[in-house]
Amino acid sequence: MDIITNQIEFLIITYPVIRYLFTWFIILRVLNKILFATIEKYVEITPEVKDNKIFKKVTQNKYYKLVSFILDLSLSVKLPKGK
Repeated sequence: MDIITNQIEFLIITYPVIRYLFTWFIILRVLNKILFATIEKYVEITPEVKDNKIFKKVTQNKYYKLVSFILDLSLSVKLPKGK
């Protein structure tokens, strides 16, 4: 794991734009999670069935799934615990 950490540090130092890309990806991931969790709760609370169908259609869309998967995969990194 130290090798990967060292490589990431090297890339961030050598190419500072990577830091900004990671920051934007993290912001997008957080906003995506918060936005869709809020919308999902709203849809569950409302008595209408139409909004449930629309929400399900959006979340079952292959493009939404692809973007969500890429954001989760690229930013769900578990760092080693400190000693």
